[in-house]
Amino acid sequence: MSEAKLNQAKREYARLAPLAAEKAISQKEFDDAKSNLETAEASFKQVRAQVNEARLNLGYTRVVAPIDGVTGVAAKSNGSLVTTADSLLTTIVQTDTIYINFSIPEADYLKAVKEVRSGKIAMPGQRASNGSLGFDVRLKLADGSMFPVAGKMNFVSEKVNPTTGGFDARAQVANQDGSLRPGQFVRVMLAGAKRSSALAVPQRAVIDSPMGKMVFTVSPDNKLVPKPVELDGWSHGEWIVTKGLQNGDRVMVDGVIKAHEPGMTVKPVAVSTQDAVPAAGVAPAAVAAKSPASATAGNDASGGAPAKP
Repeated sequence: MSEAKLNQAKREYARLAPLAAEKAISQKEFDDAKSNLETAEASFKQVRAQVNEARLNLGYTRVVAPIDGVTGVAAKSNGSLVTTADSLLTTIVQTDTIYINFSIPEADYLKAVKEVRSGKIAMPGQRASNGSLGFDVRLKLADGSMFPVAGKMNFVSEKVNPTTGGFDARAQVANQDGSLRPGQFVRVMLAGAKRSSALAVPQRAVIDSPMGKMVFTVSPDNKLVPKPVELDGWSHGEWIVTKGLQNGDRVMVDGVIKAHEPGMTVKPVAVSTQDAVPAAGVAPAAVAAKSPASATAGNDASGGAPAKP
């Protein structure tokens, strides 16, 4: 309608313009035709702006997700009025790749810094601009099983979170089958740091005593000698020993029921490392390098094999 009126006004003005030049019509008729044309043009522009606004509003009815993912329950149904104060339609979660938010305790951080400065452990790579250190990340699920895919740490905060008392960190894990879900509880295990000159003994070689953790070593004359030890986690079924043993010490692994008195004479039976370490079901400890050093012992008079770095 507005476009038709504009075209009619243009034709009327074009017809009267030459007549006005020859003074064949009054000036008032010509001015009225010119005013009608200007009014029709303004009306057409107004209508065209209204059409563009309606087209824009129509575009708002199609909501495109800014990310890929899976939607939750729809908060609005067809025909519902959506306002700026109540505009939530649904939630979208990404399941591949998934991010794991966790906290590094301040005590663990201080311990790691101390051991790095002393040269006992080496971190995996240089510190990145986002604060991460390139740790490999393994996840232990709520049922105790290990998630089969390893991830990477990709962020560590520079300050302590006063709520948790630790450093906020984040890891990135591929989750192609969607078995991990947002909000799920997992335990994060960091791996990749290496411990230099570390000793390790089979887990079953370590005994709880009133004085703390201890092992039975076998002296050169094949006598049992108890030695208190200090441990720092375990890896692949072996305790990491930080104090109490020397490279080459022979440690009794089996037969403690019969050979449990200090000074008893035993007959050591050396075995391979593969026989000493359990075959399956063991998760690696955080920031602990594996340094196998163990052997099993016999029954009646049982000893062990040398601890090795």
